Amino acid sequence: MPVCRPLPFAAALLAAALAACAGRVPLPDTEGMEQIEATRLTASGTIVALDAARRLVTVRSDGGQALQVHADASVRGFERLRVGDVVTLDYLLAVAADIQPAGSLPPGAYLQEASEAPRHAGRPGRRLAERVTVVAPILAVDPAANTLTIEAPGARPVTLAVETPEHRAALPGLRVGDLLRVAFTEAVAVDIRPGGR
Repeated sequence: MPVCRPLPFAAALLAAALAACAGRVPLPDTEGMEQIEATRLTASGTIVALDAARRLVTVRSDGGQALQVHADASVRGFERLRVGDVVTLDYLLAVAADIQPAGSLPPGAYLQEASEAPRHAGRPGRRLAERVTVVAPILAVDPAANTLTIEAPGARPVTLAVETPEHRAALPGLRVGDLLRVAFTEAVAVDIRPGGR
């Protein structure tokens, strides 16, 4: 089954998912999904919460979106961070994805707590983490353009590029109404620096 690399759209899709998570029930069983390499993203905003013991930083963007990240041991100057600081951070987001048949899962965004975070490339150890799962109906499949258009939760339709040859070859087998399931595992910050972008 085709899987889209999330690099061009992960941030927007994750933001839509997080906004839609309020009041949602946890989605059971996201095992068996195809792991996609960790995606490196950048975000800017104001620190609104710090948990020094667990090295958790919550940043809110100017648009009001909140992002919580675990500061990796490689992040320098963590002890100098304060609530109210404006920062830019680079973080890794582990992503897995698959295709599910139409009607097999309820569409939406779901928060699954206390899952085990996979190891990021070059980052040792494993720990408990939250995982956000997006289940998005496929609105259109265009094998000629190698794209899928999905109905992202809380957002207008999103068109995704399918990049790998094996996934492109599987596009003709998809149908409108099938479900793209994407799981984002808790973000791990690898750099936090003062100021906006």
